[in-house]
Amino acid sequence: MGYFSPEPKRRREDFFDMERELEALDRGLGGGKLVLVTGLRRYRKTSLILTYLSEAPFESVFIDSR
Repeated sequence: MGYFSPEPKRRREDFFDMERELEALDRGLGGGKLVLVTGLRRYRKTSLILTYLSEAPFESVFIDSR
């Protein structure tokens, strides 16, 4: 994968400078809450979710509903 690939990231090594957001997502999901990831277009929301799920200690399914 190229360094500046426009595709969503799935590995923490490719997804930098979002540690705080990953921790917040982990805290929210760890508390058994419904978590919504919102933001403007192209603000790495999909990469945040895919990176988190790739490291999650549970099975998951990601559905892109475009």
